[in-house]
Amino acid sequence: MKSPIRYLDSHASSLKHLKSIIPKGSITHSYLFFSGEVELSLAESQRFICAHTNNEAIYEFWDCALNDSGLLYEIVKAKQLSDIFNKRIFHILQENWLAYKDPYIRSALFFILNKLSDTGKISSGNFKEGALNPLSLSRLKTFKTKNFHLQIDKNKDLISTCKEQKNADFYLFPMGRFNYSFFEHGKNVGPEETTLVHKQLGQEIIEITDKKWILLYKKHKEVFNIYKEQRIIMIDKFGKLTKQRPQCEEIVVTNF
Repeated sequence: MKSPIRYLDSHASSLKHLKSIIPKGSITHSYLFFSGEVELSLAESQRFICAHTNNEAIYEFWDCALNDSGLLYEIVKAKQLSDIFNKRIFHILQENWLAYKDPYIRSALFFILNKLSDTGKISSGNFKEGALNPLSLSRLKTFKTKNFHLQIDKNKDLISTCKEQKNADFYLFPMGRFNYSFFEHGKNVGPEETTLVHKQLGQEIIEITDKKWILLYKKHKEVFNIYKEQRIIMIDKFGKLTKQRPQCEEIVVTNF
């Protein structure tokens, strides 16, 4: 299933392999939820997904989309939002979109800014004309899913939240791109962004031994170093397994 939200670091190439290691009917708790392309595709193919986020802006968009995607679509199409196509207004709204009182207005802006930002981020990025097209609008209008549950976690500690999920068969962590986090402290981030200390989080995940877990990363040499004692699968850009590191685009790490 194609997500209505655009994410440049999508792990869609790993989906075929994920479906081979996550059985139909199993329960997967996924963390760091944003675009949902992996989670929604797994849910559509008869896996039960509970997606977690502790980010209220992300939760609000998806809650509105799950409850009434048609209303979101109508707001996006509404004439009063047509000024978003102006580059100057676009940058103003990047700073002020959360100031709107109505959650569906905020969620509509979340969608529009995601589409028109060259980074896919809501509160930053340069104006990208033409990305808000009939196909992207159609995906929003017709959005519906099954076997999928969304949860907002008040506990900001991801590992503690994982350990509370007694019914999980798998933990899934779509991590995007690895970074060393040297300059993350004090950095300005948008309300839709989550700051991760990747190396520290990896060390904590490795210590989870009572559940099966899966991490998804874009290729990075440090991922091979941190998880050298775990099972590492390399995926090429066509979604096929590869043993050649130069052809690797995505990394799937598991403890099983």
